[in-house]
Amino acid sequence: MSKTRADDTLIAYNKNGKEVAQGATGTEEVVVTGLTPATKYAEGNFEVAYVDKDGSSPKVKVPAFETKPQLVESFTVNPGNVAGHIGDNVDINVATLSPNDATDKVVKVTSKDPAIANIAWNDSAKSFQAHLVKAGTTEFDWVSEDGNASVKQAVKVDPVLMSNFTLNPEAISGVEGSNVNVGVATLNPANTTDKVVKGTSKNPDIATIDWNNDAKSFQAHLIKAGTTELDWVSEDGNAHVVQPVTVTAKPAPAQPAPAKPASAAPAGK
Repeated sequence: MSKTRADDTLIAYNKNGKEVAQGATGTEEVVVTGLTPATKYAEGNFEVAYVDKDGSSPKVKVPAFETKPQLVESFTVNPGNVAGHIGDNVDINVATLSPNDATDKVVKVTSKDPAIANIAWNDSAKSFQAHLVKAGTTEFDWVSEDGNASVKQAVKVDPVLMSNFTLNPEAISGVEGSNVNVGVATLNPANTTDKVVKGTSKNPDIATIDWNNDAKSFQAHLIKAGTTELDWVSEDGNAHVVQPVTVTAKPAPAQPAPAKPASAAPAGK
């Protein structure tokens, strides 16, 4: 053996005496690959010795050691982005994770704005589940348990729009000076976010419409004989109804019967 290590090569052997790794000459280092991550190896599982052109030094047992964990390098979630309506629940899974031998495959997630959307593990579905609460946009922040990989997932929550509604009565008719209560008879879907509707008259000289707080309904005021329409629209602008209005004139007041002329008394009586 040489008196210096400049020409020596460090060799590693397993416990069966088989060479498993060879370091670069003069480095006094050797790297053993293929070990199981996060695993304890007992003293003597490996031995090392210096080798040069003249021979080999005695083998020395490597002290007990533990390999580092294999960190998660990347992962993806499915769906990539979340989009839905208020009240929806969306299942989300980890689609891919690498490397396959990552020591800790657990990922966790938080919502940047839980008032818009929150997320939790659903044990029944064996997946994460996002609960869409309020219209708006936010993000879910995903991170591997080992802290080495992360994903941002965009979330968009839309309101549930009204598809249609009906009125009671469907058409209005009455005489000048009368009032007619109008209510919303049906509204779809039942989980519409904004259930407000509003009405306007095409000809306010004939009829007007407003909210009557005492009656807790809309009230049409029939003003002048003629025909017009009330235009109704949902507050979200997605549903529309046209309600015909017919106003008839008040009947003319009854005229009193003409007075009968007084009869004259016969002469000489």
